[in-house]
Amino acid sequence: MSNSSSAEPDFSPARSIRDARLGEAGRMLADPRQRHRSIASVAHSVGIGNPDVLPRAYRNRYGTTPSEYRHDHAAEAG
Repeated sequence: MSNSSSAEPDFSPARSIRDARLGEAGRMLADPRQRHRSIASVAHSVGIGNPDVLPRAYRNRYGTTPSEYRHDHAAEAG
């Protein structure tokens, strides 16, 4: 059985995990009940050990930083 995921980097297990973590981080950032949490705390909660990784990965994936996303969602909710 061949491992086709290694031939398709866009569908790699590592990317799937990263995307799931970033998606969960986005849900936490948009949740008004989570506003008290720091970006570092959100990163830790979704399994990103180095809090400096979340802003960079989030910007690369979504084109905005976690702080900007949180701010924009707060403006929409309020």
